[in-house]
Amino acid sequence: MFLEYEFFIITFYKMVHIIYRMILSRRLLMKKSLIIIIFILGITCIYCFYPHRVEHAVFLGSKDKSTTIYLNGKKTDLNISKINYPVFTVFNYKYNYFKVYGLSIVKASDDRVMVKGEKSYEIESRGNTSIAKIPTYYKYNKTNLEPCGSSELIVGKNNVKSFMNSSGSLMTFIISPVDYTNMRVGISTNNFSSLYHNKLQLISTSKLKLYCLVKKTFEEIPKNTLIEVDKTEKGMYTLINGVATLYSDRVYLNGGTIKILNLKRGFPEFVPEYSGTLELSFSVKGIGATSEVGLEDYLAKVVPSEMPDNGGIEALKCQSVAARTYAISDMLSNRFQGLGFYVDDSTKSQVYNNSNSTTLSSTAINSTKGLIMTFKNAPIDAKYFSTSCGTGVGSEDVWTKASGITQPAPYFRTVNYVSATVKNLPITEAAWLNFYKNRTITSIDSASPYYRWSIKVSMKELSNSLHKTVVDVYNKNKEYMVITENNKLVTKLPKLGELKDVQVIKRSRGGNVMSLKLIFDNASIVISGNTSIGPTLNLSKKYTGANTILSMLNSASLPSPVSLPSKFFSLEKSGDAFIIYGGGYGHGVGMSQYGAMDLSKNGWDFKRILNLYYKNISYTKLG
Repeated sequence: MFLEYEFFIITFYKMVHIIYRMILSRRLLMKKSLIIIIFILGITCIYCFYPHRVEHAVFLGSKDKSTTIYLNGKKTDLNISKINYPVFTVFNYKYNYFKVYGLSIVKASDDRVMVKGEKSYEIESRGNTSIAKIPTYYKYNKTNLEPCGSSELIVGKNNVKSFMNSSGSLMTFIISPVDYTNMRVGISTNNFSSLYHNKLQLISTSKLKLYCLVKKTFEEIPKNTLIEVDKTEKGMYTLINGVATLYSDRVYLNGGTIKILNLKRGFPEFVPEYSGTLELSFSVKGIGATSEVGLEDYLAKVVPSEMPDNGGIEALKCQSVAARTYAISDMLSNRFQGLGFYVDDSTKSQVYNNSNSTTLSSTAINSTKGLIMTFKNAPIDAKYFSTSCGTGVGSEDVWTKASGITQPAPYFRTVNYVSATVKNLPITEAAWLNFYKNRTITSIDSASPYYRWSIKVSMKELSNSLHKTVVDVYNKNKEYMVITENNKLVTKLPKLGELKDVQVIKRSRGGNVMSLKLIFDNASIVISGNTSIGPTLNLSKKYTGANTILSMLNSASLPSPVSLPSKFFSLEKSGDAFIIYGGGYGHGVGMSQYGAMDLSKNGWDFKRILNLYYKNISYTKLG
């Protein structure tokens, strides 16, 4: 602001000096010169006295002659003293050349931000509210306030104060340290196929409160009352005892354990129950259901859904710590901020409420209460998976952007888990093929039926599948494809001819396939990336046109697999067919659950097991 005054004064001085010289040189008549001078003086007076309005200064403290503020994320001083505001008060003010005046405090809102969009946020008691063109975020840490990015704002938390500008848009946010007490879980439909519901049937054995903070409505619902919720074009209709109510804003159900009668989970099937608060929100895609529940209560339904009891208490402790860390890491990543929760209830996050709690799993959770894994004082991204093929890989080997950019996590490494009979991992394609074909190699995962597997598919069947899957992958992830047609690079997918060969052209040191080349008689396609290679090799009957069988250890088998169990595989041509030999189940990064169970049975404690899978970590107790 002071620089603006200085620039104006210098400019004004230069103009007056020019006019003075022109008068002296008689290049202007005196009358015209006076008119110009009066005009400039008038503009100067208007500017000096005109009240400029500034919104959302953040008070940091006053000194004898000035006040320090944050303005638009930058620290500056105002020519005013003795302001008695509490630190971090947000205020508006006016100023002209002579003074700063007209200070007024901006009212803070403690309402939670429930959903973050690009141009608006859903505020708990206001609904969707626009964001200012240039919003400003500040993070409070003990005694300091520092500018930060919007990523620090976590949906559904009570640690945010928001401030609206004169236009009614959200402009300033002050964020306190995050409270990890609660989790927000997105509830999927049957088979975890979608996060959007067309209909929900709810009932509780306790009295419920149904309320909408935007509409400011409140209703008590007796126990054992059926609540039916249906999606319509205008919103969601609730039907309770024959009375229908239309809601387009978020609705809360609180007070007891709620069953969702039209959901089925687990094997054998059961109707899932949800404690805490159940939130229902409307969008054109359907009804969103979010369960807000305490962190440890969340784990009570994750740990038994992710790991059976037969691995022992130490393995369940591993699962508890890994699942707790993963949940906190996902929360902080804001991965689902556009949907209003931290994790969903499927394998996209962690499977939740697919198995009932057990005494042993509850003991494991309670004995590790609040414990997470950290690296440099931050929660790690505690990836885990079902079964290794005898190796583990780094995150950069699995999750790579199309540009090739990766963000390796230092606590994940390429690791050899097989017995001493295999001291060095293979380095050639022929050696990797022998590695996956060999079912006698032992490892900490040997007990899993997925430790070694194979599937035979004819060239015709594979060609049938690829003609469909390549199109699907191209439409979703074409940036992960390099297409050559008639020896020329092209960007458009041609109509594919006869399949000639499939080759692995890149794999990690730990053995997972990173790039696969499909060779047709008129084109070749290189497909890279974990999320593209998997859908490409869909060997179900729907795609191949034939019955295929995935053969595993101990005579176990899986008919018509939709995808291969892992990307740890090699291909061998056998006449007019391919045999795909592979090992493991899952992405191969972090903790192998079968491996943890095996080590637990062999007397390892949970920290020793976790330290095998996550390198150079520390253990931190949440407050």
